[in-house]
Amino acid sequence: MQSGPRISYTVPREGSFPVPAKVTVGAEHYSLFEDKAKNPVQMRRVEDQREPVIENCDGAWGFNGQIQSGANDDKFDVSGNAAMIISFKLYLKRMGTEDQGHVIIAKGDRQYSLELMSYGLRFHSILPGGSWRNYIMTNCFTKGLNQWYNIVLVKDGKTGLRIYVDDIAGEVLGYRSLAHYDDPFSIGTQISGGTATRNFTSDYGYVADLKFFNGAAMEENEQAAFEDAVDLGAWDAMPDDGKAPLYELLETVEPTADFSFKPYRETTVWSESVSPQAPETSTSAAERTEVFRCGTAYTATTTLTVRDGDPFRFTEALGSAVEGEFQSYSYDRQIPSSRLTGVADSEKKDMRQTVRQAGQWTEMKVRCGIAIMVRVRRMW
Repeated sequence: MQSGPRISYTVPREGSFPVPAKVTVGAEHYSLFEDKAKNPVQMRRVEDQREPVIENCDGAWGFNGQIQSGANDDKFDVSGNAAMIISFKLYLKRMGTEDQGHVIIAKGDRQYSLELMSYGLRFHSILPGGSWRNYIMTNCFTKGLNQWYNIVLVKDGKTGLRIYVDDIAGEVLGYRSLAHYDDPFSIGTQISGGTATRNFTSDYGYVADLKFFNGAAMEENEQAAFEDAVDLGAWDAMPDDGKAPLYELLETVEPTADFSFKPYRETTVWSESVSPQAPETSTSAAERTEVFRCGTAYTATTTLTVRDGDPFRFTEALGSAVEGEFQSYSYDRQIPSSRLTGVADSEKKDMRQTVRQAGQWTEMKVRCGIAIMVRVRRMW
């Protein structure tokens, strides 16, 4: 029996950036981990490697296997100063080995590779002229093992490179250009050897929702807008290290490659409401909330859109298609009298609801309202 996706909203902290909803899937998923973007790349299993594995890990369908593209696919070539974003979810079962990394994704054995190490993540790349650089991110898996992590790698072509893991932003490493190599793109392994010869197997974890945003592979007008928006220099000066504009890009820009088991795409927009009883219904990108404030009501609207416009069918009537609820939280935080004008942090709490639908649908919207308030008690 198929059920609809389960949607979880997290109440944000004061001063934090908008948090996308967590969409937990049911039984529904594609049978293959394929590129669902326009002009999809054809991947094939690497010879003499184990059969790919599909596993539902804590509400998300994960993939593990060793697959590769053709020898020269421009979707994954980010040589020169081309801007790129690689985004995926990583289910971590074990840390890597100390001597060599386990390859999660790579472009041949030369242009770049992202590897799981014993201490965290390493991004290895070759620069024009043949020299190489490593981007190291340590102690980034703070939730421990058997958890999903959101991994985002950004190269802006202007300032440098940065990796985000959940709410943690690594430092900006100042190199902008990568060398060009006509080598296959691969998942779970590295073709033709390289710096990390170990595969990323199911003993170590799974990947899900792998998206590749390559400015060089976009249409000319899309490329200009994308490369202008991806700006680590400006993001680094922001209080949230650029997470707000980054997440907006991930949810509004069409990826050039999109590997996912989900039969739908999802976007979440947080916007201010007049009151918890009368939320605003408009969710245009221009009205997105950038920083949350206490004493303010917000509406989070999550839209699920079936890929390619094809209707998606659940097998049995299981209740209402859309449900919404407003809930207020009050947080006590003892703040010294000298800091009565300071910022009060809220806890993180989850509001959960299950969305179920009988028959066919192409788009579903779920709206959740949250009022965030703080009571400040004077300390003497």
